[in-house]
Amino acid sequence: MTIRIVQKGSQKTANWSGGTTTELFIYPPDASYESREFLFRISTAMCTQAESTFTNLPSTRRILMPLDENLRLQHAGRPPVDLAPGMCDVFSGEETTRSYGSCRDFNLMLRGAAQGSMDYKRLRAGERMFISAPAFTGLYLWKGEAVLKDTAAASRPLPMQAGDFALLSYGTDAADNSSCSVCITAEMDAVLAAAYIWGI
Repeated sequence: MTIRIVQKGSQKTANWSGGTTTELFIYPPDASYESREFLFRISTAMCTQAESTFTNLPSTRRILMPLDENLRLQHAGRPPVDLAPGMCDVFSGEETTRSYGSCRDFNLMLRGAAQGSMDYKRLRAGERMFISAPAFTGLYLWKGEAVLKDTAAASRPLPMQAGDFALLSYGTDAADNSSCSVCITAEMDAVLAAAYIWGI
């Protein structure tokens, strides 16, 4: 297993119609979001407009989670979805979707055979969490400070500050990752968003 830390200052941020979006990781690493040539993409976005329309993304499945404020999503022809921080909505990128409310959110985009899910964790200072997951896991530290440690390796703990992102890669051809795990220890009260991807 490999662990890659992408510090907040190294992340790529761009504008969209409703605010800003920050790409945390895209796979394959040389893929292009603009040309829609990727298998999965993890990002965070700031919705600064009270109302906005999402970018149309054909052949893309999306999972979205607000991190700090409530958010309402309206998919064309369906009842609205009200999300509190840590709640997820799964929808097609081809749907006409409008958002209502200003917040920071966490996004996972999936294409092809890629599958995924997301999670939200609050950790008190000194609290630990262990993660074992298939293929790829992305961890976004929304608030606080934490350290990561590969429990199966003699490596040093890796520090994370608020806004940093960590990618845990178990290898796409690994048959059994049950013995691979990472320990996350909160150095102060922390909020983490996690994306799990498999089927690549």
